[in-house]
Amino acid sequence: MAYYTIAPLLHKDIFGKELGPANVKPGHMTLEVNISGKDLLGKAHYLHTRIELIITQQQKQSKSSGNFLTLSAATAKYGADAARVAMGDAGDGIEDANFEESVANSSILKLFELKKWCEETIFEAHLVSSAEEYAKVRDSNKVKNTDSIQRTGSFGFFDKIFENELNGLVQQAKTHYGATNYKLALKAGLYDLTSARDSYRSSTAAADVGMCAELVSRYIEYQALMLAPIAPHWADYVWTEVLKKPSTIQNATFPNVPDTNPELNAQTAYVRGTSSNITSAEGAQQKKMAKGKTVSFDPTKDKKLVIFAQAEYPKWQARYVDLVRDAFDGLTVDVKTITTKAADKSA
Repeated sequence: MAYYTIAPLLHKDIFGKELGPANVKPGHMTLEVNISGKDLLGKAHYLHTRIELIITQQQKQSKSSGNFLTLSAATAKYGADAARVAMGDAGDGIEDANFEESVANSSILKLFELKKWCEETIFEAHLVSSAEEYAKVRDSNKVKNTDSIQRTGSFGFFDKIFENELNGLVQQAKTHYGATNYKLALKAGLYDLTSARDSYRSSTAAADVGMCAELVSRYIEYQALMLAPIAPHWADYVWTEVLKKPSTIQNATFPNVPDTNPELNAQTAYVRGTSSNITSAEGAQQKKMAKGKTVSFDPTKDKKLVIFAQAEYPKWQARYVDLVRDAFDGLTVDVKTITTKAADKSA
């Protein structure tokens, strides 16, 4: 039964605040309906609903076109966690959500590979005390997964960058969860978090120092906590079976992390920007070689990079820096607010 056929009997106004002629209150009703339109917002408090996925593959659901998908069918096809990730990625607000089957399929693989990585780095961890020992163990070929070779001791440059990124992404995810912006929470709490981990892995491997054991464990803990609202089964497995926590993750709270360090944010942006420029330049040279053009670049030889750095600004720039510094002298700038707004705009 369509809701609008009985709506005039239930309430006189469109918001359901004034009781209708049927004198039926919300507590008197237990109806099961399919909701597929924004026109029912504000009236659903009368109903116990079974919500269907309203759009699949950018198309309105239709039994005739075969793209009609219920929650139970999605769960049976993709599993609860992967289906929830796809629904979280479908979008927030009052616009029609789009359930992408490709997202659900890729989520199955992503969650499996992430679980496997967490298991290997924890269960097969090979701790070393220095970068030199890391390189020695790695080159011995006795360890199957080099991610399992992890350093102990103080943090290095890439460790500090990764720790700073973890703190920032956790803060972003918590903010988005609080605002019920689940698509953005999923972006910060899964996609960006794993991207930060991948960058940390590649950077420490290239620098021959390996990852820090403390940060690996912290990342896995944060990853489970940030994903718990959307993929609770995956998160609880990692929490109890991999990290060996004493109770379910449902009893845990989001971590309290310090504010990000603006200096480290700037360093991260510079390092990654420079790395991207180098990769682009190398790719451009390889394209020229593929076209038969003569270039000085030889991909078979060891690569060497020369970076020119200037100790101080040119005089004409220094003059304007001093002017700005004098103008802001005595003023207080809230860096946290500025960086938070910038992060929200970029998202």
